[in-house]
Parts: sequence; structure tokens; C-alpha cells
Amino acid sequence: MSEETSPEKNRADPSQSVFDGSNALYLEQLYARYRSGDRNLDAAWLTYFAHLDAEEMSPAPHTPSWQRNDWPPAINGELTSALDANWQDDNLPSPQALGGKIEARLDGADQASIRAATLDSVR
Repeated sequence: MSEETSPEKNRADPSQSVFDGSNALYLEQLYARYRSGDRNLDAAWLTYFAHLDAEEMSPAPHTPSWQRNDWPPAINGELTSALDANWQDDNLPSPQALGGKIEARLDGADQASIRAATLDSVR
């Protein structure tokens, strides 16, 4: 391999880089040869692809130094829950308990009058 296509030279001089769109097929073929076990590649490419594989296998992804652990904030207020329908089912009263509360507040409330009041309030 000539020195002008070595990955080290391309890191030093970005204007002469082989890592651009026009050489994508060439790089894919080199990497495929590396992955298939072809050790006839230039030592610089073997080192470069080994470094790529080591980064790919690293347990933690690279994160920016300025990344905040508390961002984005978790929004779990009552308004958000009302709008996205993520209600806590265990906190909701049963229909029987609601019926009992309504009957206690309204004298003579039965199912028909509650239904009529509900329909009237919706219209």
C-alpha cells in the first residue's frame, strides 16, 4: 500500500483524506477483507480496523464531557398525566365510591339524574 492511502497520513492531512464519500466503497471493501480475516492488508489498515473494532466493543458509549445526568428532566406532573393518559390506576377511586360521593352531596341523586346532568354539562 502506498503511503498516500494510509490511515495515519489521512488523519494528519484532512484535505488528502480517503475518508470521504467517493471512497466509501473502497473502505467498505477493505473493512470486509479485514473482517473476513485477510491479513494481507497493510499493517496501518490492520491497526486502524482493530482500533475501530475495539471502540465498537467498548462497554460504555462515548459521551460528551458536558453531558448532564439530570437532563432532560422527567416531567410527571398532573397536567402531563392528564394530557398523555398515563394515569396511576391504583389512585383512581372505583365507580362505586364515586357514586357514593355523588349521592352524599346531592339529595335524591340516582343514575338517571346523574346521567342527565352529565349529558347537560357536555352539551
